[in-house]
Amino acid sequence: MSYIVRQAKGEDAESFIILMKELSVFGYNNALKMSASKDEAIINLADDKSFKIKNFAVWLSNLNKEKKQMVFLAVDNSTNEAVGFISADINENKHSMVKKDGYIADVYIREAHRKKGLADLLLKSILTWFKKMNVKHITLNVDVNNDNAIKLYSKMGFRKIMYKMSLYQG
Repeated sequence: MSYIVRQAKGEDAESFIILMKELSVFGYNNALKMSASKDEAIINLADDKSFKIKNFAVWLSNLNKEKKQMVFLAVDNSTNEAVGFISADINENKHSMVKKDGYIADVYIREAHRKKGLADLLLKSILTWFKKMNVKHITLNVDVNNDNAIKLYSKMGFRKIMYKMSLYQG
């Protein structure tokens, strides 16, 4: 299989939403209202009123104009299917020495496509975008048990600078 990494476009809205739902169902991100299984998440896409594909399409189409957020997709060349993504944003800090902060919000690759260098390609793409946008300071959060991600981020020059702790009291 061969892959390409490219900026998400308006017509990618449905694919991007499905990937976000998979991340939410099987990952840490519980901000989205999700079904119990991957199949339900995909089947219920059309019925889920909290996701409006048209709104996502407009948002994705405007990423280049606004220059504050970016989404890159990893696409399987043989099927033209989006199999992963990385999303990031830029925050401006007028009252700080660091005028622009970059934040990598999410990185997700479907399980069947992992261990093929896609996260590396997505990360390189977003780091190139940050550089083009003159962002010098970039942060991300990573699960302490995600050894593969920690190794990748370390290889790319990220280093541990703080511990984030949380408590969930149900």
